[in-house]
Amino acid sequence: MEHVHSADDGRSPGRFRWLTSLLSLALAIAGCEDDSELELSIDLRTDWVAGIEFVGVRATIDDERTEEALTGNVSYVDGRRLFDLTDLQPASRRSIRIDLLDGVGDVFASREVLISHDDDLAVTVVMSRDCSAVVCGSDESCLGGRCVDPGCTDGSEEVCEDPDCNADSDCPAMAACSARACREGICLYDAVECEAGLYCAPETGCVPVPTTGDMGPRDAGTDLGPPDLGAPDDALYISPTGDDGATGSRTEPLRTFSVALSRLTAGDTLIALPGEYGSATGTDLIEVHCQAGGTTCAGGPCAEGTAANPIVIRASEERAARLVAAAGDTSAMIELRSCDHYWIEGFTLQGRDDADISWDAISVGQSNALTLRRNLIVGSNRAVNGHLISVVNSNDVLVEENELYDFHRTGIQFHQSRRPIARRNYVNSRGYDDIAGGNVSLYPEGGDTAIGCSHSTDCLFENNLVEGDTEDAFDIGTSVANGDGLGREGDGARLLGNLVRGTVRGLYVSSGCQGMAGCMSMDERIIDGVTVSDHVVFDTREHGVFVRGAVDVTLRNLTILDATVRVDENTGNAPMEPTAFLTNVAVSYPPGGGSTGVTVHDQESWSIRSSNSFGSGTGFDTTGDASGFVGNTEVDPQLGACIHRIPSTSPLSGAGEGGGDIGATVVFRTEDGTLTATRLWATDGSFPCGAVVSGLNDGAADCSTAHTRLNVGAGCAVQ
Repeated sequence: MEHVHSADDGRSPGRFRWLTSLLSLALAIAGCEDDSELELSIDLRTDWVAGIEFVGVRATIDDERTEEALTGNVSYVDGRRLFDLTDLQPASRRSIRIDLLDGVGDVFASREVLISHDDDLAVTVVMSRDCSAVVCGSDESCLGGRCVDPGCTDGSEEVCEDPDCNADSDCPAMAACSARACREGICLYDAVECEAGLYCAPETGCVPVPTTGDMGPRDAGTDLGPPDLGAPDDALYISPTGDDGATGSRTEPLRTFSVALSRLTAGDTLIALPGEYGSATGTDLIEVHCQAGGTTCAGGPCAEGTAANPIVIRASEERAARLVAAAGDTSAMIELRSCDHYWIEGFTLQGRDDADISWDAISVGQSNALTLRRNLIVGSNRAVNGHLISVVNSNDVLVEENELYDFHRTGIQFHQSRRPIARRNYVNSRGYDDIAGGNVSLYPEGGDTAIGCSHSTDCLFENNLVEGDTEDAFDIGTSVANGDGLGREGDGARLLGNLVRGTVRGLYVSSGCQGMAGCMSMDERIIDGVTVSDHVVFDTREHGVFVRGAVDVTLRNLTILDATVRVDENTGNAPMEPTAFLTNVAVSYPPGGGSTGVTVHDQESWSIRSSNSFGSGTGFDTTGDASGFVGNTEVDPQLGACIHRIPSTSPLSGAGEGGGDIGATVVFRTEDGTLTATRLWATDGSFPCGAVVSGLNDGAADCSTAHTRLNVGAGCAVQ
């Protein structure tokens, strides 16, 4: 299957400066040929996109002989011959390392395999993109997202593990632009046609074809996926020791963000070199106002990006560029107003308690299509009503793979916004309590909410991990009426594959209708269409899930340990017509005190199907028509140490509706609401955390060790 590109499919040699010619694939041997010399042919099978994600391949034999080849722009899912090597001596144990090379000759993916070479041989080496976040031991090699014997080169050898698939349909679906392909028991994904200027990345869908020699801001060299192609040649640089009169090159960086931002236009990249930024060091913070009349870019409005050419602001080394709040700062450390298509990545933000600072750490308003990722944010301003990330009246904002600590109000808050996404973030309030004379929060002993969605439509929270002394890990709610014309607020929230440990409540869903007559006529106060799937709550102090007065709530494949589930109406509503539907929900509730595992009261319509509630009190407590109470049990789940998945030894394994498990499975990543074949956890069980900064996120209870508290990879295998 050929890839379709809008750019020149010939991919002129000038774009790839490092490849001037193909190396010879056969050594010139002087004298007589040795009869013992063997031939070796190497095929590559991969679902990385040739000609875009990689453009060359290097083969290294026994760490001695190296050959390189260009790839072209064809599909490699079914395998293609790249190397025909001769004049090799027999070897009972021969290593082959295959490196995929990007547009500047750097290695972004690598795999080493072992073969026995005592005769002429053709070998196929498979490199699957689901290995991008997997780190294997010295005696292993990654294939199909897991570590295998290095003698398993393509999945068909005897040393290989059981196949992941037998047919294309066995592979989990990914982006619509990709086609599933089961090859020798390994799931690969072939890219098919996208619109002009785009190519298909199976995890995310059609994305812009890179045109600047850089793979684009999605990876930026800092995440757990493939590195990008390096900084663009025309990237602008800034440093706390720079000079605003300089050229802005890496060796002559600028000093202040206001000057640097004023030089950016659509498609440009600004790179912050290591050091401390803020008024205390004579620099400034990232304040970007793009509306007419804005003055934050050298006295004028800042430029906006486009979908194909976003404006990228990132640290040169992940989290080595530090934004530090200081007394008298009049903006957030990162602030965007009326700006579209910005990408901000890899910074450390350190807040402080100061009544003269009235902003959040990151503040976004009236903006669209923004990405905030891989940032480390520590310390909300407890002197005021401050959040770590606040997104208001904005659309399509992605908050991904950030680490957030020490907040007294909210870690991530979306308000009056459409289609926001919080994905693979780690959020931990660490018991950040209120201060004397400061802002009085709802939960003075720690954070109010880790991730919240208020008066917003289509909120999507996927694969986030929340810990620490916080009242609500997730909060979906409404309160006062809105007159902003955004439509029916609180609709369509989805929580998929999230994990919660140690909070007061795991999830709180509440329509703003307490004691109000005629609530159903107040659309802006109703929570409608919430879906919670594969949600894990562990070691909370009250409810794992608490739903009040919401319509059409679906709870499916939940694991709630040492906590309860409660669904009811809001007290005093007249009339109120809430509905809730529970399927494959596993609850293990705390003993004593008259505890009830699952409570469903005062619903217009409800069902509980194929669920289990185990404890010493009442398993299920329901009111109204019980016709929807079907196939439920009250048995010991026997999970052992497993929290993130249901072990095969549990009576809940395969006992759910449709032959699935009763309980949650959080093994693979979810992207844009679709379950992928990419592992969420590394092979040692670790969560996709970012760089560690001494004194900020290197404690014994922080992200890097979170998997040990959930027993992922230790007491319970990753998969």
